[in-house]
Amino acid sequence: MMTDPTGIRFSQLKDSWEERSFHYDFTTKQNNRHDAVFRCYGSLPDGTLYGAYIFPPVDPDPSATYIVIIGKDDKLVTCTPAEYLDWDLPDHWPLAVAASPSGKTIVWIMEKELRTWHKDPEEDRFINSSDYMENRLGKRQVKDSVMNADGFLEILCENGEKLGYLADADIVLSPRQDGWIPAEGKEYSNLVPWNKGVPQKKDCMCALPDCFILMIRKEDGWEEYAGCGVRRVCFEEGLERIEGEVLAENQELESVVIPASVRYVEFGAFRGCTGLKELVIEGDPMRIADWDREAFLDCPCEEYYLQLRRDAEEHNSKIR
Repeated sequence: MMTDPTGIRFSQLKDSWEERSFHYDFTTKQNNRHDAVFRCYGSLPDGTLYGAYIFPPVDPDPSATYIVIIGKDDKLVTCTPAEYLDWDLPDHWPLAVAASPSGKTIVWIMEKELRTWHKDPEEDRFINSSDYMENRLGKRQVKDSVMNADGFLEILCENGEKLGYLADADIVLSPRQDGWIPAEGKEYSNLVPWNKGVPQKKDCMCALPDCFILMIRKEDGWEEYAGCGVRRVCFEEGLERIEGEVLAENQELESVVIPASVRYVEFGAFRGCTGLKELVIEGDPMRIADWDREAFLDCPCEEYYLQLRRDAEEHNSKIR
């Protein structure tokens, strides 16, 4: 019997499937229809079904486990290997298969490895991907996972470590005391859609859950964050300068934490962030005297910031 996978551990979903009939063609020739039964784990928003199937051997290839999508006419729409094709391994089923609530990503655990399958945003169809998660997770063995309603996947590793994954945004996360940040490394902190080479952060950010905290690092492309839609931001410790208009006109931004290492904030860095409710400035507040006067222009905290700046200027003038 199928169960809504939202909020349930994959280990508890291993028997949450139903046998469904489907058919596919071995070749493009007529009268080559093959009727079969697959394990259906759920449905996508467009009404198609997703699940797993072990395709029988077709000379010279042996049988292999695939993740499948079945259309409303019970015909195979598309499929992808459930694991690396190793002909020496016996056929077996995934621990569980789940889809993100948006239906844009399908994830499963196979032999203690987490696998993903994404929908192409332009072609509106799932396409085969060789971008498996093994290397992105540092070759950690995955013990269990939970898909949450906002598309955030919690990952429990065999060594007890916890990681996160934003399924539709394709971002691997590390835990932080008050949320989750992109894991260290340029490969892990990639915020563009999984199959695109150009930044599309605005679309990506709008789908991020409340637990996500964007950590901006000094090697990042600063110009790409303006108006991105992220709600919580922190900056990498050791960063000394926050560039101008880096998060300008981001009306969804609610919280900013500036580390003690930041010595200067440039003009309009947070200009027009009308939803900014929390501003945390770590370290010596006297250095604020050197920050640009209009760094928080047209923000709710603008007057608070200007008062801090005036106090710092007055304090510094007394000790000179």
